[in-house]
Amino acid sequence: MSLERDAPGSRRQRGAAARALLRLWALVGATTVATIAVLAILGPPEHGKPPEPAPAKPLAAAVPKPEPAPPAVTPPAVTPATSREPASATPAEPAKSQQAQAEPPQPEAGKSPPAQSAQAQAAPAQAAPAQSAAVTSAAAESEAAKPEAAKSAASAGAPPAAEEAAVVPIAAPDPALLEPADFAASALLPRIGPNGRLPMRVYAAHVPNPGVANPGTAPRVAILLAGIGLSETDSADAIEHLPAAVSLAVSPYASHAEPLLAAARAHGHEFLISIPMEPQGYPLNDEGPEALLTSAPPALNMRRLEWTLSRIAGYAGATGALDGMRGERFAASQAMLGQVEDVLAHRGLFYIDPRAGRPLRRVPGRGVDLIIDEPGVRPEIEAKLAALERLAHDHGSALGLAGLPRPVTVERLAAWAATLAARGVALVPVSALVTAPPVERN
Repeated sequence: MSLERDAPGSRRQRGAAARALLRLWALVGATTVATIAVLAILGPPEHGKPPEPAPAKPLAAAVPKPEPAPPAVTPPAVTPATSREPASATPAEPAKSQQAQAEPPQPEAGKSPPAQSAQAQAAPAQAAPAQSAAVTSAAAESEAAKPEAAKSAASAGAPPAAEEAAVVPIAAPDPALLEPADFAASALLPRIGPNGRLPMRVYAAHVPNPGVANPGTAPRVAILLAGIGLSETDSADAIEHLPAAVSLAVSPYASHAEPLLAAARAHGHEFLISIPMEPQGYPLNDEGPEALLTSAPPALNMRRLEWTLSRIAGYAGATGALDGMRGERFAASQAMLGQVEDVLAHRGLFYIDPRAGRPLRRVPGRGVDLIIDEPGVRPEIEAKLAALERLAHDHGSALGLAGLPRPVTVERLAAWAATLAARGVALVPVSALVTAPPVERN
């Protein structure tokens, strides 16, 4: 009896124990699952992490990365007169070379190509846009470098590329057109060379295209800019920025004339030597210690003239304009000026008389028609240039003189000269207006 009564209680106890065990098991299982999930997310500790195998390199990784074309292969900027190759020929060569490097090696005859992964097969297709971008970048760098090359050439004293094709440099001094002076063996004077070669022709400027529709019949104007060498900065600026047809007159007192003369030759400017002569208002107005004076003996004036003519070489003629003065008092004596004209003619030079409207009698040359920088202010300079242009229309030609290369004078001359061709007027060198003397020399 007691066993039957106790059986149900035992079963209830065992059931409760089983349920408790199941709840514990479920709790342990949930904890284990959560732990595994956390470990799966965080991964094992760093010190216990096994090393990952190195990924297999695709075929494209073994191919050298194409490099941009070096600046050295960029074609330099050249003028149309000397360039004979298309500008796009050079940039295409680096692209071709890079494409050849990126191509996979071809299999030998009779052998099957090795198996490639999909990533390796796609690598050549991805390399082509990279090569194209590299070539485009190199071409862009080449185009950006062209303005810098033009600036370097200008700072070196060379003519701008747009004008270079039209500029003919002046010939360098020819030893055959020089002879020693009597007062010093090291001093050289111009002379007429073998076969009658004249310095006035050898060193004259040549402008092949005046830019007008009818150059044979168009009115012609010439400009002589004096005072070159007195201010090196102003002189260099005038040489660089004025058209080649503008002629220059160099001071015999210039201390560093040779660099200026080399730049003038390179830019196509013919130049003259300025002869210091006694001006109006002397001695308040003084043209220096080597000036030809009305009170000096003729022999002293001739020695001073030879000193002046020996100061530089390679000039086509001479003028009496110097440092804003024009030697009027000395030139007023026909006998004294006649001696100077005889010496110049004997040496194959022409002479430009800075006195307006004064004809020459013994030497090829011409007198100026207008002084354009007295006073040297912008409105007056512009008015004088307009008047000079009207004279050219009325008489066929006109010659203007500027006494000094002031910045305002150079700036106005350059702006005016740039518009002449559009109005049918040709700008020519002074030598183009030189005429033979009207009478025979004695």
